[in-house]
Amino acid sequence: MFNFAAKAKTGGLSVLTRVMVLAGIYVVGGWLGSKSGVLAGKLTLVWPPAGIALGAILLFGYRYLPGVAIGAFVVASMVSPNVGFALGTVIGSCVGASVCAYLLQKMAGFKTSLERVRDVAGLACAGAVMGTTVNAAFTVLSLCLVGQVPWDQFSEEWTLWWIPNCMAILVICPFILSWGTKPVYEWDWARKIEALICGACLIGCIQFSFNSWAVQGTQSYPLAYLPYPFLIWLSLRFGQRGATTGTLLVSALAIHAFLNNSGPFVTDSERIGVSLLGTYIGVLSLSNLFLAAAATERDVAEAEVRASEKRYRGVVEDQSDLIWRFDMQGRITFVNQAYCVHYGRSREDLLGSSFMPMIPEADHDIIMAQFKSMRESQTPIRYDVKTFPTGGQPMWIQCVVRAITGEGGEITEFQAVGIDITIRKSMEEALHQSEERLSSIIEHMADGLLIFDDTGLIEAVNPATERILGFTSAELAGQNVRSLLHLDSLQDFESNVTGTFQPRESKVVELKAFRRNGTVFPVEMDLSRGALSAKPRLIAVMRDVSERKELEAHSQHQQKMEAVGRLAGGIAHDFNNLMQAIIGYSNLLRRQVGPEADPAPAEQITRAVERAARLTAKLLSFSRRQIIQPRHLNLSAVVGEMAPLMTRILGTSVTLELRLDPAAGLIKADYAEIEQVILNLVQNAKEAMPRGGLVEISTSLASPDGDGPAPPADLPAG
Repeated sequence: MFNFAAKAKTGGLSVLTRVMVLAGIYVVGGWLGSKSGVLAGKLTLVWPPAGIALGAILLFGYRYLPGVAIGAFVVASMVSPNVGFALGTVIGSCVGASVCAYLLQKMAGFKTSLERVRDVAGLACAGAVMGTTVNAAFTVLSLCLVGQVPWDQFSEEWTLWWIPNCMAILVICPFILSWGTKPVYEWDWARKIEALICGACLIGCIQFSFNSWAVQGTQSYPLAYLPYPFLIWLSLRFGQRGATTGTLLVSALAIHAFLNNSGPFVTDSERIGVSLLGTYIGVLSLSNLFLAAAATERDVAEAEVRASEKRYRGVVEDQSDLIWRFDMQGRITFVNQAYCVHYGRSREDLLGSSFMPMIPEADHDIIMAQFKSMRESQTPIRYDVKTFPTGGQPMWIQCVVRAITGEGGEITEFQAVGIDITIRKSMEEALHQSEERLSSIIEHMADGLLIFDDTGLIEAVNPATERILGFTSAELAGQNVRSLLHLDSLQDFESNVTGTFQPRESKVVELKAFRRNGTVFPVEMDLSRGALSAKPRLIAVMRDVSERKELEAHSQHQQKMEAVGRLAGGIAHDFNNLMQAIIGYSNLLRRQVGPEADPAPAEQITRAVERAARLTAKLLSFSRRQIIQPRHLNLSAVVGEMAPLMTRILGTSVTLELRLDPAAGLIKADYAEIEQVILNLVQNAKEAMPRGGLVEISTSLASPDGDGPAPPADLPAG
C-alpha cells in the first residue's frame, strides 16, 4: 500500500488526476466487495468502498469527494442500471463519509495515525456507528424511492447495508489511515525482519485455522483465534500498521475460506455463520486497534519519561550548583556530581552521612526546627554559609531548601540547592568598602556637598555644608537651594546653577550665599550633572571663598601700593636731584653774601631744602629704592619727629600716646628703615582696632648685664 499522505504532499500529480485515481481505487474496492456476497448475494461481509471513502476524506480533505462520487456511481451502475439507485448510492456514500469525517474532526485533537486510544474510540463510535448509519440510511432510502426495496423492508435492508459498511470502517479505513500517516517511530532492519517473521507465522496460523484438515467438517471455533497471539505481537511491537495489516490479512483470508465453504465458521445455517464471522472480524479489529493504540501510548509515554529523566539527569548531574537531598535527621539521600566534586568525596561516601557540618554548629537546632516546620507550599528557606572545599579556597554558598511531602502531606525529606555566591560576596564586600570610603570622604570634606534636582530641591548634604551655612542637614533637606543663594531672579538661578550642560560635564560659578544668621558671604560652586537612582540630579561642591576674596583684595591693594610706591619713588628720586641742586646753590649764595647781609634767609632755604630731602628719603624708603645708610640715631628723637605723621595715620578714633626716654641712648640704623618699621606697626595697630583705641609707644634703655630693664633672653650682648 502506498503512503497516500506522502503522495499528497509531493505535488507530483494534479488534484484532478488524484481524484480519478481515488475513483479507480473505489471501483476496485467495490468489485472486491461484490465478490464477497453471501445469503444469495444479499449481504457482503465487508464493503471496502466505505472505508476507502472515509480514509481518503480524513487524509486528503473534502476536495476529494468528487472521486468518491464518481467511484460510487460506477459501482452502483455495475450493480443496477437504475439511475435513481445510482444517485442514492452516490449521495449515501458522500454524505456518510462527510458526516463521519466531520464528527471525527470535531473531536479535540483527532489524529489519523490512530496512535491514541481516544482516536480509536472516536473512529469506532463516530465512524463505525454514526457515520455508517447515515450512509446505510441514505442508500436504503434511495432504493425505496426507486421502488427496488419495499418500504416495509426498510429496517431489514438497512441492516444489510450497515454491517458491511461498519466492517469496512473497522478494517479498511484503519489500514489506510495507519499507512497514510507517518508513524511515531521508523522501523529499522531488525524490526522489519521481525515483522516478516511474525507475518509468516500469522499466515501459517491462519491457513491452519481456516483451510487445514483440522477444521474440515468441524465447528472448532477456538481454532479461529489461533492467529490471535501473532496479532497481539504485531499490535504491541509494530503499532497500528502491524495491527491493521494483521487484521486485514486475517479478515481477508477468513472471508475467502468462508466463501469457499471452509473454516470453523461454516455451519448448517449460513446466516449463523455470517454472524459468527462478522463478530469475529469485529472483535479482532477493535481488540487490535485498542491494543496497538494503548501500546503506542505506553511507548510514547515511556519515551517521554526517558527523555524527561535524561533531561533531568542532564540538568542535575551537569549542573554546576550543588544539589542534594536529606531526611528529617539531616542524613543525605541524594547528591549530584557537583556536590561530590565540591567536597572531594564519592557519592557512596556521602550518601547516609550528615550535611549538618555545612551549617554553623550554633545554628544546627534552629535550622532543623525551621526545616521541620516547613510545608511544600511554603516559601523555601534561604541562608548563606561559608564552606571549605577540599584543597581549595573558602567559598560562600547560598542554600535554598524546600520540603518534599508524601501523599498524606507529611514531610518525607528536603531538597537543597547550593549556589556559589563567592564572587557576589566579594563584590558586596568591595562595594561595602567602597561605600565606606566614599562616605568617609564625603563626611570629612572641607567643602560642602549638595545634591538637588533641576528645580533646586535639596535631597542630601554633607557635614561641611552644615558648618558653612549654619543649618542642620534636617533643616536643609527639602529646602530649595535658591533660598540659600543671593540671586536676583529665577532666571539667574537657571542661568548660573541649572543651566543646560551635558552629563559628565561640569562648570564653576561664583555666587553669594546666606548663612543662618543672615550674613552674606561669597561661595564658589563646582556644578556637575549625574544620575542617582536613574534620575538626573545636580551635584554641587560649595566652598567658602571669603578668606580668598580678602586675600585677593589685599593682594590687589598691595599691587596698587606697589605701583604708587614705584611712582612715588620715581618722583622722589627726581625731586631729590633737584633738592641737591638747590642745596648747592644755597651754599653758594651764603658764601657770596657779604658780612653786612643777614644770613637767616639763606639758612632758612637750606633748612627747608634739607627737610624736603628727608621727605624724599622717606618716599624712596617707601618705594624700596633708597640705599640703606646706617648711622647713629636717637630713637626717641626719631619717634618724636614722626608723631604728626602717625597721628594722621591713626585718625581721630585712635589716641596716640608717646613715652620717650631722652636718655635711652643711640642706635645704629637707617633712618628711613626705622621710620618704615614704626609706620607699619602703627598701621597694623589701627587695623586691629576698627572701633578705636589707644596706641602707646615708649622708648627705654635695656642692658644685658642686669642694669636697667631686662632684655629678651635671646637678645645678644651690645
